Amino acid sequence: MDQADHAHTLSMRQQAWWATKALLPVRRVQGPMLPPAGSQDASVLEQKWEQRLEPSGTAFMNLQGRRTDGSADDPQVLLFEDDIHPFVFQSVAGPNPGDGRFAASNLAREHARLHIKTLVFVHVFSGFRRENDLHQLLEHQIWGAIHFFVISIDMCMQKIEGNLASSKAFQFWMHQIATGQVCGMGGGPPCETFTAARLMEGGSPAAIRRFALIGYPNLRQRQWQQCLIGSRLIRFLVEALLCLAHTGGTGFLEHPQFPLWATHKNPASVWRSREIRLLHTLACVGITSFDQCTLGCDAIKPTTILHVRLPELRRLLLAGGHGGRCNHGAKAHERMQAAMKTGSSAQHVQRSTQPASMTSLLVQSRAIRTFACGTFAGCDTSRNLPAEFSQFVVTNFVPMEVVQPDYHG
Repeated sequence: MDQADHAHTLSMRQQAWWATKALLPVRRVQGPMLPPAGSQDASVLEQKWEQRLEPSGTAFMNLQGRRTDGSADDPQVLLFEDDIHPFVFQSVAGPNPGDGRFAASNLAREHARLHIKTLVFVHVFSGFRRENDLHQLLEHQIWGAIHFFVISIDMCMQKIEGNLASSKAFQFWMHQIATGQVCGMGGGPPCETFTAARLMEGGSPAAIRRFALIGYPNLRQRQWQQCLIGSRLIRFLVEALLCLAHTGGTGFLEHPQFPLWATHKNPASVWRSREIRLLHTLACVGITSFDQCTLGCDAIKPTTILHVRLPELRRLLLAGGHGGRCNHGAKAHERMQAAMKTGSSAQHVQRSTQPASMTSLLVQSRAIRTFACGTFAGCDTSRNLPAEFSQFVVTNFVPMEVVQPDYHG
């Protein structure tokens, strides 16, 4: 009986009847029956079917359970250095859907509904907990039947667990994303080594190379340590966003915009790194550049956000000002050059670490809510925060005037 069952299974597989092909049990219905497998009538029926439908593609695209083309010479796309932009600035979406897994919705949405078990959004590099921060805005919204959780991570709150530059933290969070415990992650990695203030006369020396997230040679020990920590933190978030792109999740990375006015100086910028330029080729990844003053910030502060499956974020950011650009006049804001004449670059960097404007946080929280409600409506997700995340829960709030400290050790 075992041999007969094995022979029957093998015969069914040869006819493309795998375990995932039939979602319902076989039933006898009224109407003409299918011709026997391998017969002339079956060949005619298959030819008519192929003429009526497009080629099936891969399993991830059409859910047929297995590859049906059987071709050994599958077409491949090869990306050369000349095919990738020298830096990223604006992009609605990349060209690579990844057979559907990197799509902005559709199959990727269904994949997320099947595999993401707990709706936890992780705000990394969040700084101190403050009133009306992104964490609080997401927590205090009405999500209907959706159980949504938010945790904030930063070394100023979790001295050991918040050190995202460690290999242990990297492995922990990548595992949580891959196993469906996290639906999103976002934040702004430390940007002092990339700030355009370093390109001004009298500013601190630029410590980052043109294309790589590493430092120049012959740096002092503290500068080298600063470059290593900053590079690891940026790569941590880039890897997390790539993993979320695979699982159907969401996220964002915020950093100062590439300084177009200093292109001739070969400025250091996250947006020139190869990792970011490759990530932005995915169909679920968008790039939006805008001026923070359109969201209520005192300075113009040009900013770029890389966002995964957050089209609402791009729409809201570009809705203000002149397509997201300053519309307040030529002398409405203090220019960086003027700030440099009255203080050091370190003071400018310190000012840049102040919390984002309320409007900016509202825009981000609204986009994340739109993703969660549009993706997981009707899903039975976990109603409790996983026990692994209890160590990251912080309820102590810090006044707005307290500046976020930097850690390079």
